[in-house]
Amino acid sequence: TATAEGEIEFVLDTSMPRLVTIQNRPSTKFIRDDVTGGDCTTIGSWDLGSKTCTLTQDVNEPIQIDSNGVTLDGGGTTMGLGGGVGAIRGVFASGRSGVTLRNIRAQNFSTGILLSATTNSIIEGSQVNASAGSGVIVNGGSSNIVRNTNSDNNGMHGLHLLSTTNTTL
Repeated sequence: TATAEGEIEFVLDTSMPRLVTIQNRPSTKFIRDDVTGGDCTTIGSWDLGSKTCTLTQDVNEPIQIDSNGVTLDGGGTTMGLGGGVGAIRGVFASGRSGVTLRNIRAQNFSTGILLSATTNSIIEGSQVNASAGSGVIVNGGSSNIVRNTNSDNNGMHGLHLLSTTNTTL
């Protein structure tokens, strides 16, 4: 809860470790398999039948995929315009299966696209530029595909594969 003076008060369950970030910039958009696609309808159009979120506007916030079998289609938009390198990642999925990231144009993030412990997921037809660290990271997981994706002008790596098995390029 925020007061008129800008003070923030909240209850935090401390029974397990938590990460709390308080910032004065836009926050992460969450895409999930529900009627609205989570936050999809605030930044794009949601097709429940195919579980596809197609962006219809440029997005300055990171996007996190929170369900299996979800497709995020960049739809010709750009992520990260003015977002700056303070944002940790452009698109992120962790512990998911069957995620497709298509036509993503991400720039000015610390990492443009990050798949962590995902399986049977695809990154295709995407462009990642000017990330402070790596453009695309596939960390852990198995049987992922990265194809027709360009990653250049990044601070460290264009494509970084870590502890992943059966990843096809």
